[in-house]
Amino acid sequence: MTRKDNYIILIIFTLLHVEVNGQVDYGVGDPFAIGIASPDASNLVLDTLLTKNDTIYHTFKIKNIGNGNLKLTKVHSSLGSSVIDYTADSIPSGDTGIVKVAVFYYNKYGPFTRVIEFNCDGKFKFYQLIIKGYIKEE
Repeated sequence: MTRKDNYIILIIFTLLHVEVNGQVDYGVGDPFAIGIASPDASNLVLDTLLTKNDTIYHTFKIKNIGNGNLKLTKVHSSLGSSVIDYTADSIPSGDTGIVKVAVFYYNKYGPFTRVIEFNCDGKFKFYQLIIKGYIKEE
């Protein structure tokens, strides 16, 4: 091995050692002061049947069960549903925020599944809320 090869190997081991031992600061801060989102229901089956001109509203409650604040970001829904409102401010530890959704007819009869997704700045970054139901013909 040449001196250059030894130098490159030394750099790689140094970088790996720093990464493995957690010496890299990602700006997270106190690992115990992180918000954790806990939806009241992540999979909801509607017992109400939709028809062609119906819209059903549902409000998901998102509780922060972590020790730090929690902020919901990038809240969006699939085709045939729409996010009406959500808690945009930080949710303190122990408090509850909301994600209000409207589900409506979208060009197809029969069973449906709508997906609402949101990111947050807490421990688990990505969540999916699923609404299932049935659209009947008039």
